[in-house]
This record gives sequence, structure tokens and C-alpha cells, in this order.
Amino acid sequence: VKNIQTLLKKQTEGLDVAVKFLAIDSSCETFECENSFYYYSKLERNLDKAISSEKHQVGSVLKPIIYEQFIELGKKLSDKVSTKPITLNLVSGKWTPKDSSLVTIDKVELRYAIKKSKNIPLVRIAKEVGFDVLEPRLKEYFPDLLLPLREYPAQVLGAIEMSLSDLSFAYLKYFRKTCKNIKDNIYSFEDSILYELSKANETTISRVSNEVMKNVLIFGKTGTTNNGLDNWYVAFDGKVFYAVWFGVDSDRKYKKLRLAGATSAYRIFQDFQTNRG
Repeated sequence: VKNIQTLLKKQTEGLDVAVKFLAIDSSCETFECENSFYYYSKLERNLDKAISSEKHQVGSVLKPIIYEQFIELGKKLSDKVSTKPITLNLVSGKWTPKDSSLVTIDKVELRYAIKKSKNIPLVRIAKEVGFDVLEPRLKEYFPDLLLPLREYPAQVLGAIEMSLSDLSFAYLKYFRKTCKNIKDNIYSFEDSILYELSKANETTISRVSNEVMKNVLIFGKTGTTNNGLDNWYVAFDGKVFYAVWFGVDSDRKYKKLRLAGATSAYRIFQDFQTNRG
């Protein structure tokens, strides 16, 4: 953590930056599980509260769980979806999701959209599948989901606040479901989101991954939200789930952090993974 904070000192100057880290065994059922590890860079503050009570907007880290619902509802990773702009008419007004970078291809496969964390294709598929159909399924993973989902569609892009522990148990539920689907031959490992997001050299972390991480299969997903004030990386190595949050802890008004999950939170995980012995 100290190495990455030093590396990013220029970008974070004048901001109250903090780091939270969680590692929890996939067998754990509660936050108090002994096979778990929690860290908060502000050592003077309450660790349990920081990990289990304090919430941050999760952004794109929840997309794998959203896409898994699409697959279970009949979509395939090879299905193609339009990247053209889409506008939804909500009671609150018109909503037009955007992507952080331009996609020059008219249609992309779902596997490309999830690996590159694209917003417009995800919203298009959600609308096609039906927000009302998705709503009860997502409520199982995200109890604080605002309803009706069709009027708050930004939630499928991560406009949900969760603590690190809440996010971890949503993910552990997702991994157990995915592994059961693979075991039951509903789809193969090679046709799963779990596999697609295990290839570091093809996802949003490709530019910052070292050679070790590019040559192992570890599931991972970045998240960047609130003008970079909340940056995430979640990972799963088949046994342990990890969540890293790197962001601005207080005094966020009118502030921006010109970083992303890949350049902050992921780097902490990468150093931990490759240097722990």
C-alpha cells in the first residue's frame, strides 16, 4: 500500500486518500470468519466499521453479477449487441448512459463488452431481457436495490453503495452459483464470465499487468466511479476472494481523482499477489 501511495503521490496530492483491503476464504459465511483478513490504511480508525459498515459506490465491479443473470436467462457470451447510444425514458426524465472510451465497432460480443467493461451494451441487454425480470434476481445479491429497477437503471452500471463485506458476500454467492452451473454442465468453464475475466491481458488491467499476472488465471474486475473518488479491484483465485478499495475518504465535495481502478486498486492487489512469497 505504501509503495502504491508513493507512486501515486502526485495525482493524490491534497486529497484525503485511503485504502481498504479484504481477503476472505470462499467457505466463509459471516464477516467474523476466522479465514479472513481486513486492512484499513487509517490505523487510528475502527477497522470493523470501515470494512462492514462504511459504504462506497461500487461502479463496474458488480457487472459480472449482472452479466451472469443475462447468461442464466438465455443469453450467450457470443451473442452480439449494438454499441450505438441508447436513451431510456424514465419518470425522472431521459437517461443516456455513456462509455468512458469510444467503441468504433457497431456491434460487439457480450464477452468483449464484459472484458472491456462497456456500459451501453450492458444497458441494451438489460432492457432486452427486461428490468422487471432482472429486479428480483438482483435483489438477491443487492438487498438495498432501489425499486422499481426500470426507473433506476443506473444501478446495473454500479450506482449502488456497498461496504466491502457486503460486496464480498454478494460475490461469494455469485461464485458458488457459477461453479454450480459449470458442475451441472449448464455451460463450461471456458464459456463462463469467470474464465473471460481471468485473462488479465484481455481486460481493463492489460496495460498495467506484469508478466506474472498475464500468465495466470485469476478472476478480476475493476471499478471506477464518482469522478475517480472510488476505485476498486475485486479478485478470486479459486479459493480466496479479494476486494481492494482506493479512494478519497472525506472532504469529497468538488473533488476529482484522476485515477482508475486499474491504476490504483489493481496495482495494490498485483503487488500483493506477486510479492507475498
